[in-house]
Amino acid sequence: PRDYQKNVVARMVFNNGTLVAHGVGTGKTSELVIGAHQMKKIGRIKKPMFVVPLNKTSDFREEYLKIYPTSNVLVISDKEAEAAKRSRMLAQIASNDWDAVIIGYSTFGLIPVSAETQREYIQNQINEIERVIKEMTTTDKRNTVSFVKQLEKTKKSLEAKLSALLKKPKDTTMSFEELGIDALFVDEAHNYKNLSYYTKLNVAGAKGSESARAEDLYMKSEYIRDKNGVVVLATATPITNTVSEMYNMLRYVGPY
Repeated sequence: PRDYQKNVVARMVFNNGTLVAHGVGTGKTSELVIGAHQMKKIGRIKKPMFVVPLNKTSDFREEYLKIYPTSNVLVISDKEAEAAKRSRMLAQIASNDWDAVIIGYSTFGLIPVSAETQREYIQNQINEIERVIKEMTTTDKRNTVSFVKQLEKTKKSLEAKLSALLKKPKDTTMSFEELGIDALFVDEAHNYKNLSYYTKLNVAGAKGSESARAEDLYMKSEYIRDKNGVVVLATATPITNTVSEMYNMLRYVGPY
């Protein structure tokens, strides 16, 4: 390993969250592999999961075994994530002591979080909107009226979503929390940059976009960090358009 690779591995070991924003061709895959291996070796984590583009799962496995040939690595294919086989896939992840579980984006998104985690996430969003509305209404600025109305509309939508979730029958599918995953390593993490947020700043580039993929990763990241686990994001392009993208990257890897 090069010196900068050793440095970022040390950062992974000593922090619950790390953003690896190294350039293309600098060896980010090796950094993730070495970081996970070292943390498992010292007992910092027990079962890491690597979330990568679907077309890179096999390459990632080869890289892992090239560095650590005797590792017990599980690669989840998209066929194994089909509805008829999903329960078996989840049981396979949960019932073995894997050195690494490698999974594609779409398959990762099919693993549900518990209803309790979803409720907590939605309630936190509602609380955040209420905080922003309160701050904006006290400023007494006319140009904030339309934005406040927009936030109130979003709040009602979230409250309806929360109400529907409370009435939903209990899902018998094994949840993400039951798999024993205590570390997430996300490759090409810029694909998860569209995470919604709320702000009283009414300036260009400060409006958050939203995607189900990013929301799913955020809920799982929050759960991992709450359990004193580890979240590592790797991307050569943490910022492509606005500073809000950097803000969202940092939200994944640590409290804000």
